[in-house]
Amino acid sequence: MSGAMVPALVGLTGADAAALGLESGVVVVSDIGNPADVAAAVVDQDPKAGFDIERGGRVRVTFGRSGPEDPVSPRPLTSPDEAPGEVHPHDKPDALQLVDDRPGEPT
Repeated sequence: MSGAMVPALVGLTGADAAALGLESGVVVVSDIGNPADVAAAVVDQDPKAGFDIERGGRVRVTFGRSGPEDPVSPRPLTSPDEAPGEVHPHDKPDALQLVDDRPGEPT
C-alpha cells in the first residue's frame, strides 16, 4: 500500500473532517461515534497534520463541545459562578468620584 499525508482536521466539523479524510486516503475515527455525525469542531487529532501514514490508516480526532461553550470559541469574561450577563468585578471600569462637586453647582 502507498502512503497518505494526514490532513489538518483541527477546527473542522466532524462531517468536514470525515470528508477530507476520505479525500486524503485516511479514515477519521472518534471515541464518540461516527465523526460524520458530529457537529462540534475537532480540537485535536492523532497523528498530527503532515505525517505520512499508510493509505487507509486511522486518524483519531477529539471533539470540543458545539455551540457557545465550544473550546475554540472565545471564553466569556465572567466566571461560571456568576449570574449570566453579570460582569466580573475586574472587568468593570473604575468609578470616578468627584470630590470637588458642591451641591447645586453645575458640573
